[in-house]
Amino acid sequence: MQPPNTATKQGQAQPAIQVSQKDHDPCSESNKRAEAFGGAIAGGLAGAAIGALAGAFIGKLANQDTKESAKRGALLGLAAGVVTGYNNGVDSYRRQCELFKVVQRRNAQAAFATLSNGKDTTGEVIISPNQGHFFPSSDQLTDIGRAYYSDIARQYTTQVQIASYENTVRSAAGKRPDLNDLKTYSPSADDRSRLQVRWNNYRIVITGHTDDQQDAGTAQLLSENRAKNVAELFRMQGVPEASLLYQGAGASFPIADNRSMIGRQQNNRVEAIVLYDENTLQTYVDSRVPKYEYFSDQVAGSTIAAQVAPTRPSPDEKKIKPEQAKTTAAASKNTSKATTPAKKGAQQSAIAKQIDAKPSPETIPVVSVEPGLDFGGVPFASQPSSFAAKLGTIKTSGDGLSIDSFPSLIGIGSAYAASTSVIDSCNADDPQRHRPGQVKKLADGSVFSKKRAPIAITESYLFNTVRTTYYASAGNHFVEVKNLTATKNGELAEDPQFNLYINYKTRSDEEKRRATAADFTTTPVAYSILGERGLLIRQFFPKEKGLVCMDMLIPNDQRVKKLQDTALIYNQAGVRKIVNLPLER
Repeated sequence: MQPPNTATKQGQAQPAIQVSQKDHDPCSESNKRAEAFGGAIAGGLAGAAIGALAGAFIGKLANQDTKESAKRGALLGLAAGVVTGYNNGVDSYRRQCELFKVVQRRNAQAAFATLSNGKDTTGEVIISPNQGHFFPSSDQLTDIGRAYYSDIARQYTTQVQIASYENTVRSAAGKRPDLNDLKTYSPSADDRSRLQVRWNNYRIVITGHTDDQQDAGTAQLLSENRAKNVAELFRMQGVPEASLLYQGAGASFPIADNRSMIGRQQNNRVEAIVLYDENTLQTYVDSRVPKYEYFSDQVAGSTIAAQVAPTRPSPDEKKIKPEQAKTTAAASKNTSKATTPAKKGAQQSAIAKQIDAKPSPETIPVVSVEPGLDFGGVPFASQPSSFAAKLGTIKTSGDGLSIDSFPSLIGIGSAYAASTSVIDSCNADDPQRHRPGQVKKLADGSVFSKKRAPIAITESYLFNTVRTTYYASAGNHFVEVKNLTATKNGELAEDPQFNLYINYKTRSDEEKRRATAADFTTTPVAYSILGERGLLIRQFFPKEKGLVCMDMLIPNDQRVKKLQDTALIYNQAGVRKIVNLPLER
């Protein structure tokens, strides 16, 4: 089943990656565009009067044949246009064809697509699922991985771009008699300079991804280190260091269902996002939207579970014995040595066995970090909360940047969830898997950041939530959620502030009047999900006062002033409890 289309903040549909069961050969599209490019050159030469006149004039001064000089003058006059036409109409698709050949030669899986903003092509994406490219539970590339990513990296060097431009022009000339003079064409110094300038403006972001079957923090760090190592390999192959960035996205952006083995295999991947202008980078980062329906129903080793339970070994740590770990570590230091086909096959087989590793379904004991406050309610096990039905179909958002509907999928089948869903309770969720790591520059490890324009006061907000305050009594205490601002596409403009007034109900009127500040203030980690029936806001607290998390569902009804669908989950005297709060504003 194909994933749903994404939508811009203006509500306009934008195409997502369209998944096809059939492999598509991008070389056929590349050939079509190369032929069209040749036709454009021929048409330009026929109308290049200024260039021809300039050539004739130069020829007379040099006592050369006027006709031949006119042809050379026409080519000189068209140089800028030819390079521009190649960059805009041929370059990306030609490279997809070359990458397709790399994947076929390596017997690998991959997907390619172009990025666009309206009618403009702004970049391209290469998706490479991990197929023995890294050692198990390691960020070190195997021999297979180094060879594979080296082949890909070479397609992004300046030398290859100039040679490819020359070959494309000569190839077009070989198919058209009217371009016979270009059969031995070589790029001029100006052509080379134009190609070099354009290529220096490119930014290549290597992004690592994982499935969601391990602790989100561990997954994020592993994916970041893998991305950095691949970026280093690009640099070693000749890609300018200033053009390279890397990011560890962890499990934040799945492309397939984490509840299936095939889906998890596809989510463990590395992507190369090539952007033709640095200004597009922030737009791309902002436009990515998690596909919540691809997340597992239960998070393994979640941050919430870690608050009340001892740390458990990861699935891979359970499977690997000490002597195996030593062997793996030794192997990772010798990735440059030749490996026989039989050994490579054995490596891939061993790695494949660990891809579907899952934690055992053991019961996590609840151990209170501190006695905690009593907010009322009932034991969580007796009243699980459910927001999926009340939330409705999940909506997605974007920022105008879309992935072209011309993908090339090699060996990647459909492994998508049948319907959108969301984890029923924040108690079973992990906030970190919704927050990818930052994009960093390979040159110095600094964080890439662009100043974003502040939200305009005239921008329409969702459900009248503009720095809104919600409050409610909870046991003898009083809780307050402040600064809740949701933009029109359901995103939080800032993390809400949580205030707690302890034993507020038992205070005298005079004490209440003097209570100008909360007894406890924190800014929980928060994220939001927009559905057709409302907005779910999920907040995760630090390990204080027994607080764990809070789910708030704001119905899609401007008239609602009191929210019945709010659940606060907390630990009290060793018991995990839930209290439903009718928040008012």
